[in-house]
Amino acid sequence: MAQAVVNIGLTLPRQSKCRLPQYKRNTLEKLQDRFHELEAAGVFAKPEQVNVYVENLNTTFITKKPNNGSRLVTSFGEVA
Repeated sequence: MAQAVVNIGLTLPRQSKCRLPQYKRNTLEKLQDRFHELEAAGVFAKPEQVNVYVENLNTTFITKKPNNGSRLVTSFGEVA
């Protein structure tokens, strides 16, 4: 199983407004479907289900793959 690690410094990142991509309806539906698939697979969970207190939000979006597929990507630029 793959594991991701995000290393951050001692100071917390500044609070800022979350920037959301402007997607068409069908792309938003693809994004939501992908989240549902990953939640069903146990990759994602709601914070209250795993006793986590959310302090920062990071934008997650869809990018196109060269083979016409799509990839779910989360930007950690605000934290790093």
